Order: sequence, then C-alpha cells, then structure tokens
Amino acid sequence: MEKKMTNKELEKEVKRQKVLIDCSAKLIQLQKNHIAELEKLLAKQYKAITSFRGLQDETLENVMSFNNLEIEITNQYKKLNQN
Repeated sequence: MEKKMTNKELEKEVKRQKVLIDCSAKLIQLQKNHIAELEKLLAKQYKAITSFRGLQDETLENVMSFNNLEIEITNQYKKLNQN
C-alpha cells in the first residue's frame, strides 16, 4: 500500500533532494581538489626520493673510487718500502 503524497510534501522532498545533490556536488569537488593536492605531494615525494637515490649512488661511486685510490696508494707505498 503506497501512501499518496501531497503537492507540498512532494515540493519539500524535491527541495531536499536538490540540497542533497548540491551537497554531493560540493563534496565531489572537494575530493577532486584533495586528490589534486595529493598528486602534487606525491610528485614532490617522488622527486625527493629519486634525488636521494641519485645522491646515494653518487656517494657510493665516490666511496668506491676512494677505496680504489686507497688500495693503489697502499700498493705503491708497499713497493717503495720494498726497494
């Protein structure tokens, strides 16, 4: 059994639905803005991480180069001491 609604009740329900639709649209826009901000933050974090990794690689290369120089200097020093 369906209850019949009066015109006033229908108008009130239509207004309520319009408010819900407007609120939903605003919420969706806020979420889109939030997603855009998250994308920017993630891009910054990715850049920072890749820069840091690049620095780590460069540091490792420098340490290895230093180690190779140290070994070479040690070998030359040993040769000089043998003579």
